[in-house]
Amino acid sequence: MDNRSYSLINQILASGFSFLMIIISARLLTNADFGFISMLIIVSMLIPIVPQSFITMPIMSNSSKEPDISKYFFHNLILLVIFLVIFLVIFLVVYINNFFNLQQYLSLWSVAIYFFGLQVYEFIKRIMFVNNYHGKATYAEIIKLVLACCIVYWLLDDNKTLNIDQILLSMAIGYLSFFLVSVKNITALNIDLSYLKKIKKDNYVFGKWVFLSNTLQNINSNFYLFISAMLLPLSAIGALNSAKTLIGLATVVFLALDNYLIPKYAKRYMDYGREAIEREILPVFIRIGSILIFMYSLVAFFPNELMGF
Repeated sequence: MDNRSYSLINQILASGFSFLMIIISARLLTNADFGFISMLIIVSMLIPIVPQSFITMPIMSNSSKEPDISKYFFHNLILLVIFLVIFLVIFLVVYINNFFNLQQYLSLWSVAIYFFGLQVYEFIKRIMFVNNYHGKATYAEIIKLVLACCIVYWLLDDNKTLNIDQILLSMAIGYLSFFLVSVKNITALNIDLSYLKKIKKDNYVFGKWVFLSNTLQNINSNFYLFISAMLLPLSAIGALNSAKTLIGLATVVFLALDNYLIPKYAKRYMDYGREAIEREILPVFIRIGSILIFMYSLVAFFPNELMGF
């Protein structure tokens, strides 16, 4: 199986995991709890714009220029850990002061382990893609999915219900299992402060416009949900996010293309220059356009069936 097939399968598993956990949450949580965890998941995808823009996305592009790839990965992991510590301190202050009634819905440890697991998972997955380990990443995704579902089943009480903490714990264990399976691709080294400063600067130069673009894109994508959260009950928020998640499945193919094409084009640019990439762009966009036409055709002809599903 080639890397393009693995990339597509990998992205289907990754997006399918989030979609499956939304379904499980809808079936096993109360309406209010499901609305709350829906908003929590949206926010948890908005906050990581910082590490994605300044750490994981620069890795996808800049790693091909690094002479010592292990040293590069390790020091980017240090930057990620620094970000996670800062975020957890901020969240601790927010939680202790009970902003947004957080203490009513979930415990501090469940959010901490969930967010830590999610960010480390995203980082390790990019390392796997850069190293061309698409097959291994796919197997790790399968382990993540199966283990999280097993934890959900194990935590069910006699009434076949769960709470938010248990859902977050199940997802976090899935993410951390991916890390444990794949962590051998990170080599522990001594911290070189001058090198750490260099890659921090390089990542900033690369990521500042990516950060602005991603921030605007995410706010635009979730704008109406954020507005609705101030006006509607949590149960309605859960229903809105369910529909949004279903529509979001259409991005699976394009995320898979990102995971495959970005490292490929970065290497092609370094080896052969800009003209080699330009010759490939138009055929790729034509194929992407064909996929879009197919997806929108499904939406046009089968809207009720899709929303019913």
